[in-house]
Amino acid sequence: MSLGGAVAARHPPQRSRWRVDESQPSGDQAIKCPAKTAARRPPGRSSPQLRGERGSGTSLALAAIIVGCLLAVALLGGGAYAARLQQVSQAADLVAVSAAAKGCAAAGGVAAGNEVRLTSCQRHGDAFDQVVSVVVEGDFTIFGLTHLVSRTAYAGRLAA
Repeated sequence: MSLGGAVAARHPPQRSRWRVDESQPSGDQAIKCPAKTAARRPPGRSSPQLRGERGSGTSLALAAIIVGCLLAVALLGGGAYAARLQQVSQAADLVAVSAAAKGCAAAGGVAAGNEVRLTSCQRHGDAFDQVVSVVVEGDFTIFGLTHLVSRTAYAGRLAA
């Protein structure tokens, strides 16, 4: 069949969305509406109520990962601070014992060997009963920020 040189293509008949219920006898066939089920939707399409929530799982997972990383950094930073605090406390004890045994001049060398600074050294008491108090400082650096950690320690004995 040709119309002015053009060839008419024959299209296959389209299926109707309406279906005929053939369970009834031939004279009593009923026409039913299309079923509104998820099986009728094209694959990959969600229901109209959920379309605005597509991709929300990705956002939630990303937020959970970020919160987890921030918590890990905070815990690691807190652990590093606690470790440095313990190091400075132990150094203060060593410096105090050194100052009680050899004097405050020798305590400065012990402090430098333990990577802290001796900021104060005082003797209390007489030649036999004395207490030495020392204050040492150490630096704690994390992410380029420096915090000063200071501890006081005592050594010697005081007769009661």
